[in-house]
Amino acid sequence: MLAMSGRTLMMIVDRLCLAAYSEQTLTASGPAVFMGMSAISFFSGVTQIGRSVIAEAYARSGIEEAHKMGGRLFAVSILCVLGLNLTLPLLMNLSQFSGRSGEIIALENIYLSWAMLFGSIMILDGAASCYFGAIGNTRLIFKASIAGQLVSMPMTYVLVFGLYGFPELGMAGSAIGTVLGSLAVLVVYLTRTPQALRDAALNEAKVLITKSRRAFEVLALFKRGVPLGAHDSTDEIGNTAIIWAVSMVGATALAANNFNVILNYVGIIPVIGIANGATILSSQAIGRNQFERIPKIASASLFVAFSYVAVVTVLLQSFDREITSLFSLGNYGQDIFELSISVTSHIWYYAVAFAVSFIASGMLQSFHQNTFVFKTRILTMWFGSVPASYLIAYNWSIEEGALQLIWISLSTFELGLGLLFTAKIFSCLKEHNLPEPVWENDIKRTEVT
Repeated sequence: MLAMSGRTLMMIVDRLCLAAYSEQTLTASGPAVFMGMSAISFFSGVTQIGRSVIAEAYARSGIEEAHKMGGRLFAVSILCVLGLNLTLPLLMNLSQFSGRSGEIIALENIYLSWAMLFGSIMILDGAASCYFGAIGNTRLIFKASIAGQLVSMPMTYVLVFGLYGFPELGMAGSAIGTVLGSLAVLVVYLTRTPQALRDAALNEAKVLITKSRRAFEVLALFKRGVPLGAHDSTDEIGNTAIIWAVSMVGATALAANNFNVILNYVGIIPVIGIANGATILSSQAIGRNQFERIPKIASASLFVAFSYVAVVTVLLQSFDREITSLFSLGNYGQDIFELSISVTSHIWYYAVAFAVSFIASGMLQSFHQNTFVFKTRILTMWFGSVPASYLIAYNWSIEEGALQLIWISLSTFELGLGLLFTAKIFSCLKEHNLPEPVWENDIKRTEVT
C-alpha cells in the first residue's frame, strides 16, 4: 500500500511538471500517457499472473518451488518485453491519424519512443514485485518503490525544466525521469535476488528458444496471464473513452476533470496495493487448503481499504478549496475552480466502488478466474459505463451537472462489477470450484501436445 502511495506521488509530480512547462506539453501529455499505458498495462498485466501462482506454489511446496515458478515468470516477462517493443511503434504511427497538430504529435511520439524503454523496465519490475510479494517480502517492495521515487521525482523536475546544469528536455525529460526511476527500482530488486532464483530465471529463459516441454510450460503461463493483461488494457482504453466523452461537455469540464482524476489517484492507487496483498494471502490460503480463511481475508482487506478511503475523503472534503488552490486552478477561471470543487465531493463513491471491484478481482486470481474477470469487465465497461458517459455528455450540460453525473454513473457500474466479483468468489467457495495447481495443469497440457 505504501509503495503504491509513492507511485501516486510520482504520477502527480510528473503531470504537474508537464502542465507547468508549456501548454503544448500539457496537451500532448494526456494522449501520450494513455496511449503508452494502454500497451504497457497489457504486457505488465500478463506478468501479474505470477503473484497468485508463486504464492500458491510457495504455500504448497516451499521456497524451491517458488524459485522455479519465479524463474518461469521471468521468462514470461521477456516475452512481454518483446511484445511491447513491437506494439509501441504501431501506436506512434496511429497518432498520425488523430487530427491533432504536427507539433503535438511530435511531442507525443517523443514520449512514446521513451515509453518502450521505461515500459520494458516496468515489466521486469512488476515480475520481481510479484515474486517478492508472493513469498512475503513486501518490505523490499516498499524499499524499491522509495528508491524509484527518490530518483524519478527530482530527475523529472530538473530534466523537464533544465535546472542545475541539466539539459532542458521538456516532454523527453518527463519520460527519461520515469526511465531512471524504474531502473532504480530494478537495481534494488537485482541486488536482493537470491542466486537460486537467478539460476532458475536463466534456465527458463534458455528454454524459450527450444521446443522442449518446458518451453510450452512458459507459454502456458503466458497464456494464463493474457486475460489479466487484457483486463488492465481494456480498463485503460475504457477510461480514455470516458475522458473523450467528458471533452464533449466542454473545455471547462475537461480541465476540471483532469484535476479530479489526479485527486482520484490519491484515493484508488494505494488500494491496488491492498488488492495485491489480498491476492497473495488468498493464494497462500488455497495452497494450504485453508479455504475458510478466504472470507476473512476479503473482509479484512475491505476494512483497511474503506478506512483509508474514509481518511482521504475527510481530508478532501475539509480542505477542498485549499487543495484546489494549490494546483492554481483559479488562474484558469472561476468556472473551472468551482466545478472542480463540486466534482471532488463525488470522488469518495468511486474510491469505495473501486476498492470492492479491485480487491474482489484480485482474489479471483487465486481461483484461476481470470477469464471471467476479463469478460465481466468488458461487458460492464463497454456496454455500461462508456455508453452511459456518452449518453450523459449528449443530453446534459455543465450547468445541469453533466460531469458529476458521469462520475456517479462510472462509480455505480464499478460498484456493480465489484458485487459480481464478490458473488463469484463465494460461488467458487460454495461449489469447491478449485482447480489443480497451475503448474500441474501446464505439465498435463504440454504432454498432450
